[in-house]
Amino acid sequence: MSGGEVLLADDDQAAREELARDLRRLGYDVMTAPAARRSAQLVKKCPFKYAVVGVHSPRRRGLDLVAELRRVLIDVRIVALVRDSRVETALEAMGRGAHFYLNKPVDAGDVSSALTGGRQFPQPAQTMTLARVEWDHMQRILAGCGGNVSETARRLGITRRTVQLKLKHGPPT
Repeated sequence: MSGGEVLLADDDQAAREELARDLRRLGYDVMTAPAARRSAQLVKKCPFKYAVVGVHSPRRRGLDLVAELRRVLIDVRIVALVRDSRVETALEAMGRGAHFYLNKPVDAGDVSSALTGGRQFPQPAQTMTLARVEWDHMQRILAGCGGNVSETARRLGITRRTVQLKLKHGPPT
């Protein structure tokens, strides 16, 4: 599947990088950035076909970015990522120009469907499994440690080998 160019803007770096990796596996060309209004400057270098924007920042940077992207790129298809199923935030993002919204956490398949118009309604928030929560937490700590497995293991209070095994097995399904 040939996806297209995607701007993935989210302040949660670990989640942003994981979603970018998964979208790349689906064939998208992904550029990542924090959800800041200045991220709209990236469109001057590369006019994106799609944008995925985290709109959960307390400073409303993601919402401002949605509006700026809509102003700069009229034809861009925007999907807003909403944390904690905040309906008012999702509605505001849609009012500022987003086509769809998805509740975090998301998987690349849902995002791809939303980007290409295959989704008509957002899915209700699903309860994450304990294994998925553990995986996401480990990924955030690993990103905070700059990819250092030993430091990640120390901060999590588990052995380095356990971290390596969990990374080898990948995210739970």
